[in-house]
Amino acid sequence: MQLSNFLIYFFAYILPASLMLAFSFIIIARNRASVEHWLGFLLMNAYTVLYMGEFIRHILPSASSGYIQTYITTPCGIFILSLGLHFFAKMSNFNEVLKRPLYPFAFYVPAVLVVLSAFLSNPHENVDQYIRNGPWIYIFYDRTYFITMIASALLVIPYYFMLRSGKNRVHSLRDERLMVFMSRIVIAVFFLTLALGLPFLDGILPPKPFYYVGILFGIGIMYSMYRFDFLTNNNDQYETIFELTPSIALIFNGDWRVDEWNVAAESYQLYQDMSFDTILEMYGATRYKSKLVTMFESGELIRDFPVDVQMPATEELRYFLVDGKRFLKNRKFAYFFLVRDVTEEREAREKLKFIAFHDQLTGVANRGAFVKLSETFIHDNPTRPAYFGLLDLDFFKAINDFYGHQMGDEVLKKTAKLLEEFVGSFGRVGRLGGDEFVFAILDNETFPTIASIENRLIAYFQVNALVVEDDVIPIVPSIGISRYPDEGRTYDDLYSLADLRMYKVKNERKIRRQNRQENATR
Repeated sequence: MQLSNFLIYFFAYILPASLMLAFSFIIIARNRASVEHWLGFLLMNAYTVLYMGEFIRHILPSASSGYIQTYITTPCGIFILSLGLHFFAKMSNFNEVLKRPLYPFAFYVPAVLVVLSAFLSNPHENVDQYIRNGPWIYIFYDRTYFITMIASALLVIPYYFMLRSGKNRVHSLRDERLMVFMSRIVIAVFFLTLALGLPFLDGILPPKPFYYVGILFGIGIMYSMYRFDFLTNNNDQYETIFELTPSIALIFNGDWRVDEWNVAAESYQLYQDMSFDTILEMYGATRYKSKLVTMFESGELIRDFPVDVQMPATEELRYFLVDGKRFLKNRKFAYFFLVRDVTEEREAREKLKFIAFHDQLTGVANRGAFVKLSETFIHDNPTRPAYFGLLDLDFFKAINDFYGHQMGDEVLKKTAKLLEEFVGSFGRVGRLGGDEFVFAILDNETFPTIASIENRLIAYFQVNALVVEDDVIPIVPSIGISRYPDEGRTYDDLYSLADLRMYKVKNERKIRRQNRQENATR
């Protein structure tokens, strides 16, 4: 082969093939998990094979052209048309219109038929159709040639209609502009194919110059990638989150199936193509579906949406917060979820809340919490009757001195327990400090009067003494009760009256004990 001919072939075939090969790897490097990227990759490589097939045809004797044409370039050309149909159907979301099994197999039926006919034909019969003219080997311009050339032009028309109709199926102005731009490329390819296929270009351009429309396609796709963010790697904006977050990160496609996920998601048995419904059913969270879908479909940014689920293996109840947003992925809506397990945080927060509002020894409400509850009730119920009571333990200091403070703590816990049992679900209990307790009762049917509460409560303590091993330690309360709203409309008024009555009871008992002691010494 002469150097001049090699240079001609290099610029005519090797360079375009290398360019299309480079385009293919640029496309697939962006996202190896996308069907659309793989179609672009295969389409560019099909053109690479087409150009290299022409290169091989020219460096071999013209008698070999029939074989190259039959087994390489013709099947490759028809596969380009099939891949192009599939590629532009995905690009324009036309695949949403087609139904399985029609999509995508119908695109490849012609290609399969052409390949089968190629292998059943006899390429040797076409040897006389090829003529060498300088460095080029031209095909004889017969009816078959013109049919092939015109068919190649006409078969790109479906590309145009897919792209034009695709304007109505995309969701952003940028994607609409992409559809318009690529439809113009297709129109240019149509007319260029017809123009370059005319025989008067013999000797000026290489044989079948309409093959070079592939370069226009390639450049158009490359320009679209950078101008319209076409065939972008949609993971770029989430890559850092996916790699670094310990939370569950998921992307659902437009059919609400998992499209992408991170390692944290795998620990919860979440994988590709799982439906949103399946995940919610698996974790007993179907009650959240309607609200979540509505929020996502509205396009609003979701932050800290609370979800509690039951783990399938352990039936443990765990708490999660969901962040998310709908976004465009390959011109279709997709849904990004970031799900944080906040069970430990919630339990710690609940514990702190409990500590803040409860007495640490007995577990009942502390002074601040009980005062707040009382004031809230008074504000919300200006006329509803209720009882407010104070309880102080007699002989508590003696119990501490005789049995020790640990036993004194047990007496306090027993007192709180008995009070909570007594008031039941219609009341609240609090500890003000030391051996002083406070309680509220809303049950006016069971307790129609203050005396009924005092008598029954004293009796309840009498039959429920604290028993520790062989010791029976009686718990003796002094009680003072006031009635809301008849005897006070503020916490302070109710407390003051109940305190006065409690100490009156305590003093009367003290006087009776002193009288008994004096009588005993006489």
